[in-house]
Amino acid sequence: MAKRASILINTCSSEIGAGKYGTATGVLQLLEKIHQTQHPNMKFAHSPVENNHHSNLYSDSKAKNIEAIYNNIQKTYFVVKESLRQSDSLVLNLTGDHSNSMASVSALSDTYGKDNIGVIWIDAHADMHSPYTTPSGNLHGMPLAAMLNMDNLSSQKNEVDIQTKLFWDRLKDPGNIGVFPKIKPENLVLLCLRDTEEEEDNLILEHGIKTIKNYKVKDKNMQEICEKVFAALSHCSAIHCSFDVDSIDEKYISGTGTPVEDGFSIEEATELLRCIALKPQVKSMDFTEINPSLENGLSTNSATDIAFSIFETIRKEVL
Repeated sequence: MAKRASILINTCSSEIGAGKYGTATGVLQLLEKIHQTQHPNMKFAHSPVENNHHSNLYSDSKAKNIEAIYNNIQKTYFVVKESLRQSDSLVLNLTGDHSNSMASVSALSDTYGKDNIGVIWIDAHADMHSPYTTPSGNLHGMPLAAMLNMDNLSSQKNEVDIQTKLFWDRLKDPGNIGVFPKIKPENLVLLCLRDTEEEEDNLILEHGIKTIKNYKVKDKNMQEICEKVFAALSHCSAIHCSFDVDSIDEKYISGTGTPVEDGFSIEEATELLRCIALKPQVKSMDFTEINPSLENGLSTNSATDIAFSIFETIRKEVL
């Protein structure tokens, strides 16, 4: 069990990488609940991002809001990197949409070195599109491709202009230190994956990326799954876990932009994340894609309540 000196909570409310807005509110609601616990060993930092949905900054149908997103990612990168200086603490990033994880992963990689870091991606989706392959143009479907430095030109279906390429390449290195990729394919594990496109499947197969799909984890012992994940990343001394709430089955959660059936139960997600947070190699985590505006009233608990319950389980274990 890894007890931590503190939990360092960073908030990045940028939501402009998603197709449906509202996740900025999710960040604020979750943060308010965490503040109310008033635990003395929690510290807070905020990334001053912009959520202008009608910005005059450069945008493209194949990479919507890409200049504004790059600006937000760069600001968040430096906030997260500063938090990682406190190696005896757990860094928790509360973010709007999943594009913000480019900042989380880059900060860890640039702190510990790309050869030494692992990433656990808990998500219904692979998030491995690029502007060259995307069907939507939403950057929350592209963070892993950026961190892996994979344009996937062999599956290209979109023409990309010079400005889009410029900002896309900048997103791969928000700290501007000149190191690519930020993670190696063999240092990545995809968990609860169940909604991908062919272009992403091609990358996963070509690079042998470790994938544990929903049917392999559903109704299984989460401790056993956790041990399998860490066995796959046993060579990594620093690990980041990125948790998208859409990894939870849509019958339990509606307040997220792209809900998918046949995912985790709330109890399974809670136990898995508890097990992960207790590992001393885990330096940072993301909670992302909580969207209160999409709650349909059919779920017993809101996405914010679910995320807070998971956070409380982790807090009680690690502090």
